Amino acid sequence: IELHEHVRMRIRIRTSTGASGVVDNISPDDNLKRLREAVGKILGIEVGPSAKIVVGFPPKELPVGTQSLIKESIEDGDTISIDVGRVEQTKKTTKGTRKRKPDLETSVDIIDGARSDVAEKLASAATNPLTALDEISSSFRTSFKEEMKKREAERLGHLRYSSVLAGTFHLLENKSNSSSFTVIFKAEGKSWMEESYPRYPPDVLQQLIPLIHSDEESRENLRSFNMSVVSPRVFWNVAVQYEGQVEAALKKICPALDWSFLSTRKRTLSEKAKRAKEQKNNAEDR
Repeated sequence: IELHEHVRMRIRIRTSTGASGVVDNISPDDNLKRLREAVGKILGIEVGPSAKIVVGFPPKELPVGTQSLIKESIEDGDTISIDVGRVEQTKKTTKGTRKRKPDLETSVDIIDGARSDVAEKLASAATNPLTALDEISSSFRTSFKEEMKKREAERLGHLRYSSVLAGTFHLLENKSNSSSFTVIFKAEGKSWMEESYPRYPPDVLQQLIPLIHSDEESRENLRSFNMSVVSPRVFWNVAVQYEGQVEAALKKICPALDWSFLSTRKRTLSEKAKRAKEQKNNAEDR
């Protein structure tokens, strides 16, 4: 990307997944298209016209096109927020190959989720084909429903997390019931969502969080995005009481706990490594 020679602006970047960066060496007289290109190069994603970028408070969405200049919407030192749910990772494709459509990829992922259980049913099909086929059909439907529930939970979690990141959520006090609260937050397009949960005072959070933190696997659910998916009631209690600073709030609520894992990425084992670990554990149990 060709940028102006003089350092004019420094713009901070943050995304709905927690990634961050800084754009510098960019002129306020550059257009917003050039800014999107610079952001994409830093984050390794394609930030096209469909990607939603907001700045300021209340958050204001940046316009799309080459006619709008950076200086018309952004000041030096501002932070811009990007909804990564509306951008795609940059991928290199071999010449002559075609990308699969997202809906096809989704279908394949769902089928894969049911494959292991269905395979076991197929193994018994030779001895009792009619019963086995019925079991396969039932197993597939169950796996499909479970996968769709999981994806819906992740979609809602992404909306919650993005709204907290962008500051597009509001607390509605329940005057008739002080033990609960209602929060409204930005959803897709111009729509808003509303959720109600029991109120957890700080002393309850101080007891609850260490219990989750004590287990290595459960601890991962204290990451902001994971919490927004698996435990929205805890997520919103922390978010509304601490002005959206979820992970910073955790450190404040329980300062004695080790929170270093929040700044590192979780290492995911490959299927081969998982099998090797499982075999080792089984051998140790014998």
